[in-house]
Amino acid sequence: MGPQGTAGRLFDAADDTPSAAPVAVLNYGYWQSAFGGSRNVVGHTIELNNVPFTIVGVAEQRFTGITPGSDYDVWLPLSDAQRITDPMRWQTVLGT
Repeated sequence: MGPQGTAGRLFDAADDTPSAAPVAVLNYGYWQSAFGGSRNVVGHTIELNNVPFTIVGVAEQRFTGITPGSDYDVWLPLSDAQRITDPMRWQTVLGT
């Protein structure tokens, strides 16, 4: 089992592979406002751009992310980025 969060767990290496099931970790504040702080949220599904993601955990209240000044409601493994964005957009951004 991966690292623990306030509820459920955080990501582990197995979550960040192209063949892994799509999973999400919620921001503590978003968890409180959208789900009333219910621990039953773990295992539920949310849709992002019509892609279902299973909530595996909630980050600790003190964790605000790794980008100063940015407060995200939901975190996804990097390998899931293309599941919710247009692949052509990534080619344009990367200059290919």
